[in-house]
Amino acid sequence: MKTISEFRAEGRSLLTGHLNSAALFTFVYLLFAWLVGQIPSVIIGQPGTGSIFPLFTCSFILGLALLPLEVGYVWMFLTHKRGLVLLSDAGITSMYRAYQDVWRVLLTMFVKQIYIMFWTLLLIVPGIIKAISYSMTAYVLYDYPELSYDDAITRSSDIMRGHKMQYFLLILSFIGWFLLGLITLGIGFIWIYPYITATTVAFYDAVRNEYESSQDKHEGTATDQSF
Repeated sequence: MKTISEFRAEGRSLLTGHLNSAALFTFVYLLFAWLVGQIPSVIIGQPGTGSIFPLFTCSFILGLALLPLEVGYVWMFLTHKRGLVLLSDAGITSMYRAYQDVWRVLLTMFVKQIYIMFWTLLLIVPGIIKAISYSMTAYVLYDYPELSYDDAITRSSDIMRGHKMQYFLLILSFIGWFLLGLITLGIGFIWIYPYITATTVAFYDAVRNEYESSQDKHEGTATDQSF
């Protein structure tokens, strides 16, 4: 398994020659998410003008509608990493690919958040552990289209077994970049977010390949024992 420094180097390498495209997609993604987030206040008004329930309900529904966009965004980096569709060749509509499988994607990501919320209500630490375990669910949805929502979440947990601490430290290594994004009033995230996503994609491919290899060995051993 590669080190954190090697994963980050691979993330930077993936963006070489494609950073402008990645930044453009990120800008559109964040802008669209922000605009959608303003809709409840525009339609219903501020919380003080009436019941907060309609505002919460509208925000909740729109938040659900944005989940496939989040998935589609990371899928772009995954296909780029594998040389299927490079970021510099992809169109803006590529971010909306997950909407083609909207119900499976939507249900999976929603249930994932519910699971994390319940674990967090028990204790903060278990909630963090489960969030890390389920962190590869969006990528699993791409690689295993046959899996149902619960199976996709479980597959993410299986893939992350033995790698949760390394992933936690990998994300923690970007703390300086997060602070830089805040200092620049969020503008820096247009370039920082692609860096983090590309690095996460590199990490996912590594742990998934290790998982698939272990499954092949297990199946091979089971086959040998059957003879």
